[in-house]
Amino acid sequence: MKFWKWYGKLYCRLLFAAAALLVFLAWQLGEAQGREQTPVLLMAELPEGEITAELLAQMEELPGFQKRWLLYEKSCEIRVGRYRAEASVTGVDFSEYPLTVVASAGEKTVGSVPPLVVGDTFFSQLTDENGKAITERQAEILRETFAEQRITLQADAKQNVVSAAASARMAEATGTSGQVSAGESAELLAIVKEEGVYMDASMMRRWLQGKGERPKAAGVMLEIRGEGNAETVREIMEKAGFAMKARFNCHAYDKNV
Repeated sequence: MKFWKWYGKLYCRLLFAAAALLVFLAWQLGEAQGREQTPVLLMAELPEGEITAELLAQMEELPGFQKRWLLYEKSCEIRVGRYRAEASVTGVDFSEYPLTVVASAGEKTVGSVPPLVVGDTFFSQLTDENGKAITERQAEILRETFAEQRITLQADAKQNVVSAAASARMAEATGTSGQVSAGESAELLAIVKEEGVYMDASMMRRWLQGKGERPKAAGVMLEIRGEGNAETVREIMEKAGFAMKARFNCHAYDKNV
């Protein structure tokens, strides 16, 4: 009798342990399947050459391919009131590119004025006309009132520094003012969680063409389904000569820029 009682308790314990193991294995399987369904974003640049239509077509055959966005870049000087920053402006499709808005200027009609979106830390990177870093308090004020600030944009920031120095020397020699172009007006549409400065790609192409420049795709962002596929794509892209710049999981994002 005691034997059967002991056996019954052992059987119940084993049954409970087996059920717990099955639950754990199911959870592990769900986690693995989830990882293989999670969208992953890969940012890649082509250091030499240009991303052609043929390359884009080949990317669409990559394992787990979901979407892709071309990236355009231009070195610029951005002025916010009396403060300035040199930045690489990235041209992206505002309607689809994954940007997470943390503050919006609301509805704005920009017309032909270049529209910009800046990262959350942009204002803390500004300097004044003497090169002195902006104070934390002033950066916060500009961040809170960004929709009201006067913004100017000037292309080729590094070239502008050289031009300004040459202009100053010429002014000293000739007694003239030596002023250089203050740039053109721009509009800040939003502040986003992602680092960097962004302009709508279609506007950037028109803006560059208006300056007599041919827009050139500097990189591409790929959305790949599954972490395993993403690792395979990374290896393929690197073998093809691309430099992988970033990788992060993509969940819900705010496209209302």
